[in-house]
Amino acid sequence: MDLFLGGWQAGGILTLRDGYPFTVSTSGGITNAGGTDRPNALRSATLSASQQNIYRWFDLSAFALEPQYTYGNAGRNTLFGPPLKNLDFSLAKAFPITETKKLQLRFESFNFTNTPAFGQPASVINAPGAGTITSAGSPRDIQFALKFLF
Repeated sequence: MDLFLGGWQAGGILTLRDGYPFTVSTSGGITNAGGTDRPNALRSATLSASQQNIYRWFDLSAFALEPQYTYGNAGRNTLFGPPLKNLDFSLAKAFPITETKKLQLRFESFNFTNTPAFGQPASVINAPGAGTITSAGSPRDIQFALKFLF
């Protein structure tokens, strides 16, 4: 009975983090100074968690293009991207062959809960797709392994 039910090892890594900050910008060289241009912020662009989705992560109407040859007043890193919730899980059992040799059966799952790890939203407000998220991390990966320990 112990051969099959005893000696199992479980492990896991839980990652919980807030989203990374990002800066809203404009394209087209409106300031004519080179580098990244920022729009004028009219109010807070942060949406409540219930309003945020991959099609509208922040409020685009909270920004206006800066007048030509002027700098906008939007700050740097004022908005935050999606948070990350990730669980990696493993289960292993070693079967003794001799006193010094074992055969280990392993099950490993990365992103065990298959929770999407969304990328940052498009932050150039005068470009197509502004405020949308078009990328995500890897889905659940599962692997089985047989390992010889000596």
